[in-house]
Amino acid sequence: MLSQAAAGEAANIATLVAMGFSENSAIEAFKRCSTVEAAAAWIVEQTPN
Repeated sequence: MLSQAAAGEAANIATLVAMGFSENSAIEAFKRCSTVEAAAAWIVEQTPN
């Protein structure tokens, strides 16, 4: 059984994946950010133009 924190992180990763980001990018983003919004912004900032 997942802890409440792990379940929340899995849900946040799933949210980013549903938004079109890769699972690997989502995982990396949540190593650095604590919210979906910040994680999405981090991913976008890392994407080359």
